[in-house]
Amino acid sequence: HVLHGRYLHNRRSLGDLAAAEQHFRQAVALDEHYAAAWAGLAGTVLVRIFNDGQDATAGLVDMRQAVARALALDPSLPETLVRAAQYHFHAGNFAESSLMWERVRALEPDHPMVLGGLSGDAVARGDYAQAVELSRRAVQLDPLNATSRSNFAWNLALDGQDEESTRELERAKQLNPLHASHAISEG
Repeated sequence: HVLHGRYLHNRRSLGDLAAAEQHFRQAVALDEHYAAAWAGLAGTVLVRIFNDGQDATAGLVDMRQAVARALALDPSLPETLVRAAQYHFHAGNFAESSLMWERVRALEPDHPMVLGGLSGDAVARGDYAQAVELSRRAVQLDPLNATSRSNFAWNLALDGQDEESTRELERAKQLNPLHASHAISEG
């Protein structure tokens, strides 16, 4: 269920996020001690909040619960720390978010999900050049991830690199022509 959830979360065709969430929920129902399932659930809830227009307050409550479970089970899992950093950022706990980013960067500096999350953090801070650098490395490490490639394209656009942005967005579309938006997403 976790692998299927990750696949759907990354593919992002119409209906994939809801299906991914169901897979993560089935995974935690089968094994409530599986940190990766809780972290996956937190990530899916986050994307749903910002891409599907879910009520942010209710979504952040759901995300907080999933992040807390994942952290309690495995505080060194990169996906858990990324989701914790994202949760704290969106909940307005910026110091805690920064602490989580520092921890995960020290633990797994070349993990594609870590790099993608850090690029989103750089965008939020207005540092588009750093966002490009981080997302470029994430794509180098995971070149078949259409969502990472799409985020890279949008980071390039934000940085004023329009020609390369257009090429990368086309590559993302080639990887997944059914991607729901090919837009900036949280991860």
